[in-house]
Amino acid sequence: MIRIAVLNIKGGSGKSTLATNLAAWIAQCGRHVALVDYDPQESATAWLNRRPADRPHIAGVSAKGSDVRLTRVYRLVDALNTEFAVIDTPAALPVQELIYYCRDAHKVLLPVLPSRIDTDVCARMIRHLHVHGGIKKGDGRLGIIAS
Repeated sequence: MIRIAVLNIKGGSGKSTLATNLAAWIAQCGRHVALVDYDPQESATAWLNRRPADRPHIAGVSAKGSDVRLTRVYRLVDALNTEFAVIDTPAALPVQELIYYCRDAHKVLLPVLPSRIDTDVCARMIRHLHVHGGIKKGDGRLGIIAS
């Protein structure tokens, strides 16, 4: 299973929007996908609940109460027979917790809005991912998405 984590420590960066659109695109391509929602706001779960039933299926996993330090993402979606897991992470993550969201991720996507504040946070976020998230320079796992 391919695991894609969408994260940014700054709220309002477009994490849930990117996660839901990515999951919808994967489903539209005919692949089995789960949308794992760790965000306390549960925006991705709310979007999935409003999604018309005639659209390609996306398995929803509300992980709000799960402790990411103890339960790995693939354990949450094991029984769902999915090829992809798109993980919507909460904002304001302590940098020490980045490793728990990144450790099993094949790709880590960092959405960034086109403002000075957001690009400054993005630069700090990249440093945190290298130091605390286990993302190594040149490993091809990190993608910066202009939203």
